[in-house]
Amino acid sequence: MDRRKWLQLCSAVGVGSVAFQRSLAAQAEESGKITKEMVANAAWVSQLELSEQEQEDLVRSLQQMSDGQKSVRKVPLDADIPPAMVFSPHDLLLPPNSNSSVEAVYKVTPKPFDGDLPSDSDEIAFASVAKQATWLRAKKITSVELTKIYLQRISRYDTVLQAVVERLDEPALKAAAVADAELASGKDRGPLHGIPYGAKDLVAVPPWPTQWGAPAYRDQVRPNTATVAERLQAAGAILIAKLSLGALAMGDQWFGGMTRSPWNPRQGSSGSSAGSASAVAAGLCSFAIGSETLGSIISPCRRCHVTGLRPTFGRVSRAGCMTLSWSMDKLGPIARTAEDCALVLSKISGVDARDPATRERSFIYPFEAAVEQWNIGYVPGTLSDGEQKCVDALKNAGAKLVEIKLPDRFPLGAMVSTLDVEAATSFDDLLRTGPLRGLGAWPSIFREGQFVPAVHYLRSNRLRTELVREAEAVYQTVDVVVGSDDLVLTNLSGHPSMIVTAGTMDRRGSRRPWPVKLTSRFWGEDRLLTIAAWLQQHVPPSPYAPADFGWDED
Repeated sequence: MDRRKWLQLCSAVGVGSVAFQRSLAAQAEESGKITKEMVANAAWVSQLELSEQEQEDLVRSLQQMSDGQKSVRKVPLDADIPPAMVFSPHDLLLPPNSNSSVEAVYKVTPKPFDGDLPSDSDEIAFASVAKQATWLRAKKITSVELTKIYLQRISRYDTVLQAVVERLDEPALKAAAVADAELASGKDRGPLHGIPYGAKDLVAVPPWPTQWGAPAYRDQVRPNTATVAERLQAAGAILIAKLSLGALAMGDQWFGGMTRSPWNPRQGSSGSSAGSASAVAAGLCSFAIGSETLGSIISPCRRCHVTGLRPTFGRVSRAGCMTLSWSMDKLGPIARTAEDCALVLSKISGVDARDPATRERSFIYPFEAAVEQWNIGYVPGTLSDGEQKCVDALKNAGAKLVEIKLPDRFPLGAMVSTLDVEAATSFDDLLRTGPLRGLGAWPSIFREGQFVPAVHYLRSNRLRTELVREAEAVYQTVDVVVGSDDLVLTNLSGHPSMIVTAGTMDRRGSRRPWPVKLTSRFWGEDRLLTIAAWLQQHVPPSPYAPADFGWDED
């Protein structure tokens, strides 16, 4: 038995540390067989007490397990096939024998807008989706004209930003012409009809490539269109570009280079929704679709000073999108206003048979409650200057401030091994057959994931059950929590969170919006987005303007 097989066996039965498993692997390779002594040593490291007979039995079972593992790996698996187990955190809170399915209502009532079309194309590009939709219906601009503005901006700025993976000029202009004809004939698909957007390049839209930011998947064309793209197409939105992500959804470094923040092009835009946040901030599209497993919407939106929503786990289907973690991946909108995120969310939400984790829950925006009825949670000592300004504005308007304490008894760092195991499973074939170049830290994480015992993985998920219940009990006491260091906690629990731009920060002479983090209860996006929109109205962010970007346009 060679070293590689022995490592697989040790991992399968969960014995020992990685270092110890490698030591035993060397012994097994040298001797050509597994011995009772090796099993005894491994059992000692794992704090197991085994009798002589149990050691002999384990030697035989390890060989049988090796044969079984090889037979399992001979059966091909497409990347879209999920495991036969589903993480559904909100269902853990339901009484026994209750039905988690409901008839959902999706309704967004935008703030009325009546304004002339600006003569400056920059102002048009940076306008909200709600404003652009009003101009389209008033025939002050066409979808084709709006699409051309964004395509011209991509040509102008993306050589610096490296946010666009695939331009879709021709199909976008054709779709925009169809949208104009439909609107002219009275067929209105809703507020996104004729609005150009970009999709993170893990969202499959054949016949164009979906390359996951990784050299190993250059020119890959997935067989099925992602549900989120289908729903946006049905809503009349115009896909103009596939946008960058860090290799396999980590960071902002992809096979085309590093995606950069418009505010400081010497700095990466963070990730992994690197291109989505950068493109929206730079006015390369009206809105974008991003994804998050452990910070990939929150982090780049904070870096690029844009508004982005990570919805409740299970609200938006991930079918047709790259899988990193079946129990932690989420999709969400990135835009310039909270109201725009609400408009997009209403069109991409809902149950989908292709994603068994999805649930049907209503989304009605705005949330019907006066400011004086809002309970605003905060954790002392965690607020940024911008977040403190927002808390003060809410308090002065009559909202009640509530000091909260998040669950702190859970080893969150150790529980993130859930992600490592699921990512290692998703990319098991890649790890074993390569190529692994251009993947950053992923190969090491995939290898480590191979050595997490199944017992530890499942025990961590049992702890997640407790985390879900305790976290929801806290979030139920307030409408939103402002600030707080809850990124890992809420990605494990599945709670919704967002970055909203509010107020103005002056950094080295560049005026830009403050990124303010808000978190809410399960299905609390109505509260999140309503309060976020209130902040953007009463603590208005500085306007997006190319003059404030960190490079000379000339």
